Amino acid sequence: MSQTDLLAPNVSGEVGDNPPIDQLPGISGTLSSTTSNSFSRVQWMNAELTAAEKHIKPYRIEAQQASAFVSGDQLDNDTRAEMRAARRPDTTINITQKYLHYVSGLQRRSHQGLVYRPTVVDSRLQQMQGEYATQTYEWAYRLCNGKDSVARVFEDMLTVGVGWSDKYIDRLKDPRGLIQYPRIPWEEMLWPQSSADNMSDTRWRARESWIEKQEATRRWPESAGLIAAAAGTSEEDREIPQQDVTVFTIPLIQSVPIDKGGPPEPNHRNKVKITQFQWYEDQPGYTFVDPVTGEPLWLNIRDLHRYETKLKTFMPTMPSLDAESVHHRIIQVVYLLNRRSELAPPARLPGDRFTLCPLTGHWDNAKQRWYGFVRLLMDPQRSANAYARLAHEIMAISAKGGAIVQSDAFKNLQQQREFAKTYTTPGAINVVSPEALEKGKIKEKSTGEFPAAAMQLLSFCIGPLTDVVTGLPGTSLGVDTGDTAGVTMQQGQQVGRTILAKEFDALSMYRREEGLGFLSFLRLIADDKRLIRIGGDMAGQVLPLMRRPFVEEYDVWVDESEQDPNMRQTFQNFLLQAMPGLVKAGMFTPEMFDYLPMPYKVRQSIIQSMQAQQKNREAQAAAGISTGGRGPVRDPKETAAKIMDIQARAAVLQARAVDIPHKAKRDDFKAMMEAMAQRHEHQSDKVSHALDFDRADREQSRHKLEEDKALADFAVKLLGARNSNTPVPSAPEENLQSAEQ
Repeated sequence: MSQTDLLAPNVSGEVGDNPPIDQLPGISGTLSSTTSNSFSRVQWMNAELTAAEKHIKPYRIEAQQASAFVSGDQLDNDTRAEMRAARRPDTTINITQKYLHYVSGLQRRSHQGLVYRPTVVDSRLQQMQGEYATQTYEWAYRLCNGKDSVARVFEDMLTVGVGWSDKYIDRLKDPRGLIQYPRIPWEEMLWPQSSADNMSDTRWRARESWIEKQEATRRWPESAGLIAAAAGTSEEDREIPQQDVTVFTIPLIQSVPIDKGGPPEPNHRNKVKITQFQWYEDQPGYTFVDPVTGEPLWLNIRDLHRYETKLKTFMPTMPSLDAESVHHRIIQVVYLLNRRSELAPPARLPGDRFTLCPLTGHWDNAKQRWYGFVRLLMDPQRSANAYARLAHEIMAISAKGGAIVQSDAFKNLQQQREFAKTYTTPGAINVVSPEALEKGKIKEKSTGEFPAAAMQLLSFCIGPLTDVVTGLPGTSLGVDTGDTAGVTMQQGQQVGRTILAKEFDALSMYRREEGLGFLSFLRLIADDKRLIRIGGDMAGQVLPLMRRPFVEEYDVWVDESEQDPNMRQTFQNFLLQAMPGLVKAGMFTPEMFDYLPMPYKVRQSIIQSMQAQQKNREAQAAAGISTGGRGPVRDPKETAAKIMDIQARAAVLQARAVDIPHKAKRDDFKAMMEAMAQRHEHQSDKVSHALDFDRADREQSRHKLEEDKALADFAVKLLGARNSNTPVPSAPEENLQSAEQ
């Protein structure tokens, strides 16, 4: 008989949702009823747990050593007791924490974001629902302090090789339900042997812990008697001393007390051991579309008959369901008391996903167990501690002053005592016998020389050896003391992140599983009534917690650039440079303030101012007032008149454009005629100038002839006067000058 045959079929109820009996079952259904094969199921679980303890116990021993090593407890009890008995130093140099804090701090400062991407990428509605689901996940993640829980799980993985977390719905703080996401101590976990990343191929996972009797009774009131018997009684309430265990042997029957022998341990007084066991099994059933909600649904045969009966009661005319026979993998959980009794019937987990989720480190094929990053540092740390203790011991047993003297170096006993008392006192004068110094009767003690090789080995173990073993040099930590260039240090840090790729890949896989689990739990607590605040600090809004978006199918995408400090710094520098252009173009959004280094109040005031200006612009646009461009706001009538003027100017320009060809021809003819006229006028001017020159020449000739004639007449008169002795007649001045010449 296989293990699957040992497990009885279960109904499709999910933990966290118990609708009334008269309510139609939806995704969650109802809690399952007790099966007839409960005893066989408990036997199978005990067999699995017992088999798992063979590899769990060696793992826990090694994990405990690694955890103590990180805390500074790096010597076993026997070695420490031996060293203290011999008065030898037992100090340690804890360099492991430096590397562990660096890697875990890198994860805290590079927190990965989750995005729900819809499968239908061309649907605007699907995109909006995916964005709503992403922001609602961030709301739930913030309320349950999920960032800190993931960081602690990641640190557990680095230390002991495996970190664990759980998810459940808490209705004590809020009756409507809040998702809780705590980190689980690795000491409480059990699992089958698995070497797959994050144990993705395991069939079951279990958590075993001690809880208070009152808390157990509150959670499982129907099993209060079993819980009280398992917890026993306290010392104050015990009236009869606890007796030794007595085993009563009856033919074919053996009976033992339920607490498995004797009173509980002192640290477990009034507590009971509860085992949370989660497992999956493939059950036959039917898949169909729910006619009430329109969602795909799978039910086993028994639940399908019940559902059809209820549907016919409420809708007698509805046709039979079009269901298809399909095997479906369901994941259930049951709680065991002392691994013997079921406190409640098995229940189906939301979304058929494990809530106990591991984050694994590296797998050791030789030892067949998981180990963490700390394991690489333990041997260099032990060597460094050994050489450090050697240095302390050498310094402790070496002479730190004093002298070696002969007995006859002093005159008497009093002088000897005075020398011993004041020899190391500064400024003291010590008197000795004559010739004690010349004969070398007094000699100073030489201090022991510290071996140079021991100091070199200590420095090597703390520095180069640790760097080589871990692959994280000083440049990757950003603490290189040498004159290393900044570019080289950045490259070293990038190499350090590459070495840690295995750890961060497992973290991405873990976060995707986390996102699918949160989606299932949000589907349970969504009621379309609760108001939640979603969005960032600067662009948040209050919306109801709607259920519809969590019914859709999404691809969970891990966004590493959202919280990566390097990417945020790059985007911040880009915003600071591009902000003037973005503001001028109206493309600067309030969400961008989340990446700027400004106080919250300053960012809030700027956003409020931007929102007020946007509302003012919208109001002016509704009133027909244009706010574009610069200058004062114009009246609508002035704007209309300006538009009419522009239209008239455009008509004139259009008419001119039509007349341009004819005007061009006229302008060409006119230019030709003007050129011909200018040529004719130029020729006329030349002829006129020639005629004027000729006229002036003739006038000059005539004027000269007249002067010559007048001069001749004057000469005749002058000669006649001289002959007749008469007065000389007067002549014009120019004639006289001409005559003298």
